[in-house]
Amino acid sequence: MTTFFDEVLRLPEQVLLLEAQRRLEAMHPGLHVFHTRSDLFRHDRFCFEQQATLEVRTEFGRVVEHWPDEATEKCGASLVHRWDRVTWQSRTFDVVTLTLRQDCNTDTLFFVIGEDAATVQRFFLAVCAWCSSTRGEVLVFEEGHFSRSQKLHEHIEKTAFEDLILPATLIDSLRDDVRRFVASRETYAKYRVPWKRGLLLLGPPGNGKTHTLRALVRETKWPCLYVKSFRGQHTQTEEGIAKVFARARRAAPCVLVLEDLDALIDDSNRSVLLNELDGFALNEGLLVVASTNHPERLDRSLLDRPSRFDRKFHFALPAPAERRRYLERWQHDVEPALRLSEAGLLSLVEGTHAFTFAYLKELTFGAMLAFMEAPREGAMDAVAEGVLAALKGEMSSARKMLPPLPDAERRISLS
Repeated sequence: MTTFFDEVLRLPEQVLLLEAQRRLEAMHPGLHVFHTRSDLFRHDRFCFEQQATLEVRTEFGRVVEHWPDEATEKCGASLVHRWDRVTWQSRTFDVVTLTLRQDCNTDTLFFVIGEDAATVQRFFLAVCAWCSSTRGEVLVFEEGHFSRSQKLHEHIEKTAFEDLILPATLIDSLRDDVRRFVASRETYAKYRVPWKRGLLLLGPPGNGKTHTLRALVRETKWPCLYVKSFRGQHTQTEEGIAKVFARARRAAPCVLVLEDLDALIDDSNRSVLLNELDGFALNEGLLVVASTNHPERLDRSLLDRPSRFDRKFHFALPAPAERRRYLERWQHDVEPALRLSEAGLLSLVEGTHAFTFAYLKELTFGAMLAFMEAPREGAMDAVAEGVLAALKGEMSSARKMLPPLPDAERRISLS
């Protein structure tokens, strides 16, 4: 086996696949040799989750995939070339993995060796079906491929509509829309209407769109696919868009999240996204939820065509009622010495006109830091007012540095 890796990996990439297939067939006369590049075929994960048993017969090189983090004190190392023996449903398969790296691009070849073509195909499909499903994870698309994030799923599970500080009418409208769609599969089928939905959350940054996205996903109880970027280092955006929607259709019913939509696409690839949203593919069971801080940058084909994003929800700057609720919740969670008086609370509510939730968070955090530098009983009102004045000055300076919006863009951003 070691000789196989040593000889095959010396070959030019153009002939490596055919030569590896030929040599494996010669080594296993009478058996079927199947090869795939599918990113869904992860037999090691399949075995790790106790769907089969795995024995590493030969390993040929390791690579460190990630550095230690708060979850582990060890470097994560993976076998880049390996020969495994897998037992599944009383059948035995050999799985040979070759990992080819060129620049920063990685191409993984799998060769599955079994008793006949039908048995190997059943095994291959079982592994792919298991690995395509999500269990306590979110599928994240970035750098041209999917990865799984347990942390993001945990964040979603901790976010509920009851925790959002938004106008009740906005929360009720969003929640009702999602609930009706999730529960209406049979109704859509009865009237032969495609069971798909598109929601667009828009408004200035820092006003709760990301938290609302998480609450929406939690409400559906469906698998979630989250797109960080369609473009990979060695792949074009168009390829990424096609790959994401193909995976979403396999996972349906599911939620596909496109956060900061205006940053994900541009004029050169918009038509590809439009076709995926509203082309020949049915998109049955897809709930596409997108957000944007800059609706003025989106083409009218996305903003005005209902079959792409059926509902648009505007996240305006928090009104006095929402600002007060935010500050009251903050006060509830801090030490008594850090709390504002009723007069101080009212003053901050009135003084934070045009503040986003993100700036309110900065205000409360800055006030706590300033108080800890010189703690004095009953001084929190004055400390918070001082931080508020400093933040207003920063906001004013920042606005002066930005170019004015054209009239058309200003109308959209303020609507």
